[in-house]
Amino acid sequence: ELLQTQNKIIKSFPEVESVWGKAGRASTATDPAPTEMFETVINLKPETEWRKGLTLDGLINEMDAALQFPGVSN
Repeated sequence: ELLQTQNKIIKSFPEVESVWGKAGRASTATDPAPTEMFETVINLKPETEWRKGLTLDGLINEMDAALQFPGVSN
């Protein structure tokens, strides 16, 4: 549920083309990730389609501010 909520928030940014999230890790002893980890892949639209004056750092900061959940680090 949390992953779906995060994906919905990320997708609400007009610069985002698509977003895919994965909860957990691969079923292998070689994966060092904890089982409670989320991984999110965000595909962005070309910068020519972004809001005027917005930089990648600015977009990251906006997303980070929108994705503040208790107990979750970005």
